[in-house]
Amino acid sequence: MKLGLDFHNVITKYPELFSSLTKTFVALGGEVHVVTGRRVTDEFKKQLEDYGISYTHLFSISDYHHQLGTPMTGYEDGQPKIDIDIWNATKAGYCAEQQIDLHIDDSEVYGKYFTTPYTRFDGDDICNVQDVVREIRNCMTNSIDGLVVLRAQPLHFGHIRLINTALTLCDRVFIVLGSTQESGTSRNPFTFSERKKMLKRYYDLTFWDRIVVIGLKDIFSLRWPAYVLEEIDKAYPYANITKIFGGSQYDCDWFKEQNLEAHIVDRTDESYPFISASMLRDMLTYRDPRWMDHIPRCNWEMVAKKFNQLDLFYAEKEISGRKENILQNFTKNFLEDQVEMPEKYNEVFTDHLKDILA
Repeated sequence: MKLGLDFHNVITKYPELFSSLTKTFVALGGEVHVVTGRRVTDEFKKQLEDYGISYTHLFSISDYHHQLGTPMTGYEDGQPKIDIDIWNATKAGYCAEQQIDLHIDDSEVYGKYFTTPYTRFDGDDICNVQDVVREIRNCMTNSIDGLVVLRAQPLHFGHIRLINTALTLCDRVFIVLGSTQESGTSRNPFTFSERKKMLKRYYDLTFWDRIVVIGLKDIFSLRWPAYVLEEIDKAYPYANITKIFGGSQYDCDWFKEQNLEAHIVDRTDESYPFISASMLRDMLTYRDPRWMDHIPRCNWEMVAKKFNQLDLFYAEKEISGRKENILQNFTKNFLEDQVEMPEKYNEVFTDHLKDILA
């Protein structure tokens, strides 16, 4: 695990970023080779120290050719003037000799001489910066991380199918729960901590050690995808997110510019037909006990309590063995109240009501 970094216009462009990355890289047992054209002096080492750069090796093109006795025609900006092809090929030769796994440089010219992995860094292009950071992190670890973005208001089996697919294809899954700025409303009844608890209760005995849950406020901007990855980067600088998992093409297309491998997951099967969290909130609002068909049993009590339906929770002992009087009371109350239901909700339970009234 060996990383090569150019000094000028790479480290000097984003010193805080490369300080964090190099410290993590070295802490994980990797080698960081700072490769520069200038001479290695105490002043140069002090600059690296001031930038907070952790490194294991320093290589200077100037020092190398001085020691080698390469013919020089003078100096320019403190660097020896030698044959341009020899100069341009020196970094590539060093990286090949040291078997560098990835070298980052701002020069397009150097790249054509490399036989080992090389990535050009353009500090003025934020997308390029993000791509380079991901390449470095991929060099740090062989793990494959996936991303799932949800609100989970509440968590249901469609979400779980999405997460399970990600767990099958990734070493770790980063779950971003949005809308943390709001709770206790009809659209966002649950807090971030409650939604995280729902996830932990379901996965606690299985894959919880492979799941990272992050809460984010909505920013109502097209920058949302970049914002998500930036916030993950801040909290987990070693994350290597390469895949995005969504329930539709629309969900995945949000992250198209982030160059993540998109996986569209069919959230339905014969056991659990399509359901959305908004449909479940409608069911809970109108006391339709079928919400329990779509939410993990371990979270029934939390959800029932939030919607003042503990009576339904305590009465419901098994999903497959619902008591008839609960359904009859629901039907009776619905018909007596003559509640005007949303059209989408009518479609969900009309067939069920027909069965009860038959």
